[in-house]
Amino acid sequence: MKLLRRALILIILLPFLGSMILFIMLFSMSANNSNDTIDKAASLSPLVMSYRPYVEKVAKENGIEDYVDLILAVMQIESEGNGMDPMQASESSFNERYPRQPNAIMDPFYSIDVGVKELASNLKTAEVSSATDIQNIKV
Repeated sequence: MKLLRRALILIILLPFLGSMILFIMLFSMSANNSNDTIDKAASLSPLVMSYRPYVEKVAKENGIEDYVDLILAVMQIESEGNGMDPMQASESSFNERYPRQPNAIMDPFYSIDVGVKELASNLKTAEVSSATDIQNIKV
């Protein structure tokens, strides 16, 4: 009877222990991956890409024309270009037209204006020297 009970406990516990070991191994592998490098190109949605000409214009006006790809990447992450506030810039101090609350901007071009100003300010604060200064851009 004791032998049967031990065998049943092993049959029940082994899959559980195996799952735990697998989980720990997978977690430790993912913990070793870091965001210290930008090593692959991301794809931008067609909607984000449709804003490129306007982003280029506004970036030039704000002295950050070399950062158009970064601006588009921010837009991709923030909204994928969707909605009236594609840069998610409503809460920025540069927003002077709409309430400073999430998604309050109702004009995508104004959102880009505000978002580019915010990014230009952040690049300056982080002392980013160029579009390839990844260390300071990550700040």
